[in-house]
Amino acid sequence: MGKTLKPSHLRGDYVFKEIGGKLEFVGDFNGLYTNDPDPWDQSATTSGEISHYHTHSRQRLTDQLELLAPCSILEIGCGLGYTTKILQDALPDTEVTGMDISDVAITKASKLFPQLRFLHGDIRFLEEPHATQYDVVILNQLLWYILEELPQSLKNCMPLLTSRGKVVVSQAFPRTTLRYGTEICSDFKSFIQYLNKNLKIFNIKYSDLDKSETFIHDDGLITLQPL
Repeated sequence: MGKTLKPSHLRGDYVFKEIGGKLEFVGDFNGLYTNDPDPWDQSATTSGEISHYHTHSRQRLTDQLELLAPCSILEIGCGLGYTTKILQDALPDTEVTGMDISDVAITKASKLFPQLRFLHGDIRFLEEPHATQYDVVILNQLLWYILEELPQSLKNCMPLLTSRGKVVVSQAFPRTTLRYGTEICSDFKSFIQYLNKNLKIFNIKYSDLDKSETFIHDDGLITLQPL
């Protein structure tokens, strides 16, 4: 019988770690990006299922952004910058900036795509106001990493937005049973319920879940508009 590999973010215990029989968030993203040249197959250059999912999810995100027609975008959770590059190519008249919690990831992204702008920052704990505001702030595939600080993270998006600004959440929802954060949300439906119950500064303008069996994950897409 072949060996079943854990996802890359679990193999090295960099992001989640088994502690006392429970899965705990560790969040060593610098360790992850130092030791894994392409976490979660962000480059989408292989023929594997996760690459197939990335391509699909990024196209859905791009389609939604084209409808919003923003002049400026901040992609939070940009990692190595592959989605940032795709968005900039698809929206050439839009200024697209990537931001990530890992300065190692930002250094690598800047080398991969020197023509793009990248920032180092943690949306959970933004302490200093940003001089720049954006028409769209994207929370890209980082829901599980900000769950415990989700209300504050959403609140921190507000000063980043222009008067017409919106927050777009693009997120994979695994089809397996989650072992972390289930008291907050365990799937797309419960995430929407959480938002409806706890959002004080946003309305859900758009939400959609793609459950196509073609892909390894269900793909959630949500647009939030400030009240």
